[in-house]
Amino acid sequence: LVVDITDQIADVARLMTQRRSPCAAVPLGNGQFGLVTDARLRQRVLVDGLPATATARDVLDDSVPTAVLGESAAEALILMLDRNAEFLLVTDGAGALRGVVSPRDFTISPTTGGVYLHEQVRRASTVAELQARIRRVPSVLDDLLSRQLASGKIITVYSAIVDTIVRRAITLIFQQHPELSTDAFTWLSLGSNGRREATLSSDVDSAVAFDDAIGQDEIDRYRVVFGKINRLLSGAGLTADDHGATADRPAFARTNASWRAAAQQWLMSPGKNQGAIMTSLLVDGRPIHGDPGLPAVT
Repeated sequence: LVVDITDQIADVARLMTQRRSPCAAVPLGNGQFGLVTDARLRQRVLVDGLPATATARDVLDDSVPTAVLGESAAEALILMLDRNAEFLLVTDGAGALRGVVSPRDFTISPTTGGVYLHEQVRRASTVAELQARIRRVPSVLDDLLSRQLASGKIITVYSAIVDTIVRRAITLIFQQHPELSTDAFTWLSLGSNGRREATLSSDVDSAVAFDDAIGQDEIDRYRVVFGKINRLLSGAGLTADDHGATADRPAFARTNASWRAAAQQWLMSPGKNQGAIMTSLLVDGRPIHGDPGLPAVT
């Protein structure tokens, strides 16, 4: 389904319903496309209050990943996992739109069939279900190896799956704590996960950068919840760092201003308070949940 950038969103939504399409592509010129999705419409209209007379320009997502016909399905899937994207646009060599795919479409690909687990993780509705999905990850990686996918690509896929697992764990645990907001912080993946070099033996290192408006008492309440997230992961075999590089520890759960101040001290005196080690951890830090611009210390 392709719509014009000036089409009213009420008309776009009607066409999506008639075609039973979860999205509509919007040509932006020069072979570039945006995407209007069910999720974007719900957010912009129901949550943000945008009128139905607004145009597709006001709701489209122009950051949707794109692949070209003939490219590797495995590479395309890795791109989707890395971006945590719902869809991927497919064009031909001349830039003409040829289709849209979602993660579930990759189940038909012999090189990526096992990675349907990623979609199952995203849809896990309970902690027990998520943990069951996590325990299947080693067999999925074994399947990818048996299909001759390069080890470097498998590591990238695994790192992306771990990102998805952590995001889902955050969502499920915070559903048990409606008094706390997942918009108040950015979750950083550290270490080998932060570098997208994770293997099955890698620890799940993490840190959190809070909005500066969050007080210390409230941060302490969040840390308790972060501990539950770590225990959820550990219960399914994804262990946290024994030395304490986890978001439930005071040193790794700070406001953005506190991270900045600490980082300046580490750079001035790298030999004090493990400054060199902390600096290296933060340099590797990669936001996987929340506002990606919040941890400006990086």
